[in-house]
Amino acid sequence: MEGNTTWRSLDWGKSIPNFWWVWPVVFVAGGLGGLSESTRDFFVGFTFPVLGTGALWVLWTSRHQISSGAWTAIVMCYIIGFTSEWLGVATGLIFGPYVYGSLLGPKLWGVPPLIGLNWVILVWAAYSVWPSTNRAWIGALGVVFMDLILEPGATALGFWTWRQSPEIGDPWSNLVVAPLQNYAAWGVLAWVMLRIMAWQNNGKSIVMPSRSATFYTACMLLYFGILLLGNFLGAFN
Repeated sequence: MEGNTTWRSLDWGKSIPNFWWVWPVVFVAGGLGGLSESTRDFFVGFTFPVLGTGALWVLWTSRHQISSGAWTAIVMCYIIGFTSEWLGVATGLIFGPYVYGSLLGPKLWGVPPLIGLNWVILVWAAYSVWPSTNRAWIGALGVVFMDLILEPGATALGFWTWRQSPEIGDPWSNLVVAPLQNYAAWGVLAWVMLRIMAWQNNGKSIVMPSRSATFYTACMLLYFGILLLGNFLGAFN
């Protein structure tokens, strides 16, 4: 399936439902609020409720597109994402040494279960933009790009803490805040998940593109983009 087919399948020509626009409002407010020390604690306190609600919202609004085979693929991707994070926290060998803070909610074996859902949504969004069965590497690069955008803000706010950072010098140190192996691991894991989502059954991929996953991910990246800009401007110094 080629990229131009994606946009037709997502029906981007149709208007976005009005109530969906609450997400960019929420994320822009959260991003701007996170830049100021006087409001940061207040806005950061909503991280788990917002991201948890958002993940469930994506699944709910996409439910009519999810067949039993698609649910299997989504669960497989969740397990891969969560297990990779668990092994990563336990060993430091996959992404580099890091620990999760408390902002993403309760933790199981040191990893918030929510992080598995976030993996699914980010990969699903990339898959929705390019649901190709033989060019999953393009979507994987897109997921790595997403990680580049979210890492600086998430690290600065304490979503997780890296025990070592790459020494690459300014100004790139404000962008690449995680060990380089982290970005390589994201690319490999995303490629595997994208291949699972693109698995063919009777000539069709078992997972359909999700309009809400794409829209929600774009809003989330807007939030982290604001934090990234603030990081460059010294908001977290």
